[in-house]
Amino acid sequence: MITCAFGTSMKPTLGRMNLIRIKKFSQYKIGDIISVKTHDKKIHVHRIVEITDQWVSTKGDNLAQQWYEVKLPLKNIEGKLIWHYPE
Repeated sequence: MITCAFGTSMKPTLGRMNLIRIKKFSQYKIGDIISVKTHDKKIHVHRIVEITDQWVSTKGDNLAQQWYEVKLPLKNIEGKLIWHYPE
């Protein structure tokens, strides 16, 4: 899937309006940048900060607020960032 990063939560890694390519994998690890669908059907591209066999917790690189962490079931992962432009 190729889409666009709209926000600034992942600066400086991803800038606003960067094109990104997301690919589904069978396993993910802390530090991976992933796309997740939240309960309200919004898509977030954030970095994994915690992961278990049932859920994943993510946070944007540019966000210091703990309340903004997203904690979701693993099934909500759309995929992992494999490419972005501009790089």
